Amino acid sequence: MADATFTWIPTREVPTDYQVTQSSGIIFDTNGNLLIGSMHSNNEWNLFGGSPEEGESALDALLRECIEEGDVKIKNIHLLGVFHVHFLQNPNPKEGEDFYQARYIADIDELLPQTPDPDEKEITIWQRILVPAETITNYIDWGENGKRMFQEAIKLHSSLSQK
Repeated sequence: MADATFTWIPTREVPTDYQVTQSSGIIFDTNGNLLIGSMHSNNEWNLFGGSPEEGESALDALLRECIEEGDVKIKNIHLLGVFHVHFLQNPNPKEGEDFYQARYIADIDELLPQTPDPDEKEITIWQRILVPAETITNYIDWGENGKRMFQEAIKLHSSLSQK
């Protein structure tokens, strides 16, 4: 996305002025580690998530994608914020030039036996690992916006866990 700009917006409600084209989860275990995955053998790590299907909410997409990609059920889900994406000459006309990507925090409810991702043409079972939260940007580098997002995720998760 060379012509796209991403702006991090902390919010607890999904904005409605543009569509949400992607939902991803920052998923914690009981020790404060983060669950991440890779569908490639080169260890390109990412959050679990994907695009909402027709009539599906951002949250419903997150729940479905966590099962399909990570074989993980999640609980205690909270919207952390959205990336506002401004993408001039976006080749995907369904998204338009302005859209959101939602980011949620959640806890692992249950790690399920791993199965192939049904959205992939070839049989693909995602690798999944737990990493210390404070090292997440060693695995997923989304620049300054990403650092800020992960810092806010850790802070919010910590405050919610103490309640």
